[in-house]
Amino acid sequence: MMTPAEIAQVTIEMQAEAEKMQREIQEELPRQRVYIKHVIKESWPREISQPSDLSPSIVAGASGFGVRTVSYSLKCAAIESPVINLSDYFSFSKEERDNLLAGIKRTLSESLRWMWSQTFQRDIIRILTHRSITRDQSLLVSNVALPRHVDIWGKEVSPYAHVHSARGHRLELSKKYRRAATQIVTFDPDAVHFQFPDIEQWAGQFSFRALLVSQTIGQTPIGFIRVLLKYAAKPVRPDLGEVITIVPPGLRGLLWYALWKLFRFVP
Repeated sequence: MMTPAEIAQVTIEMQAEAEKMQREIQEELPRQRVYIKHVIKESWPREISQPSDLSPSIVAGASGFGVRTVSYSLKCAAIESPVINLSDYFSFSKEERDNLLAGIKRTLSESLRWMWSQTFQRDIIRILTHRSITRDQSLLVSNVALPRHVDIWGKEVSPYAHVHSARGHRLELSKKYRRAATQIVTFDPDAVHFQFPDIEQWAGQFSFRALLVSQTIGQTPIGFIRVLLKYAAKPVRPDLGEVITIVPPGLRGLLWYALWKLFRFVP
């Protein structure tokens, strides 16, 4: 059983490792396929306004012209690493600790890359004003990993499905995803600006959390690294881009295309 002093010592060490991971992962992320080409650093307001629907309000200026003002709220999300048994970690050798931390770093890096790429993609698609549908399958790009797919109602379809296996469950590519329509996006970097409260830690704020969990043999100290993501998407020139929805091939796509044209629906 670890003493409170030992738990405090491990917590301090793990917090330092979390901050080190933050610096290393953030240096690696821009080299990945993550949209971070145009980050605007501006003074962030100390008091964040209440969530709004981004509807502009017109305020008369001294010259008589209207001023377009929009209030934004921070969007937040959290990612957590696998749980670490602090008793085991305290007894590990340096090599074993390094291997454990390398695995956690790899997991968090992949999770962050996926989270940010999906987040940026969703906001860009939501903000762009020009949209179209097509049956031209030649527009599909083969080197894009798991592009956004939507169903006949225009709702996003998750690429993964949980499948039961002998050892719990595993993730497989969803049949609904394969049969859905593909959305591709073309846009100028100035169409949307992504802003962050702290530009030096845009990838997320890393912190280590330690707690005691009750077990049959007593209380076991565990811990994990939590990454808190905060950002806001600011529409600047939403006309400088287009969302193109490519219907599925075959009869299914022909039916979707006809129905969307009939009801003048564009996802």
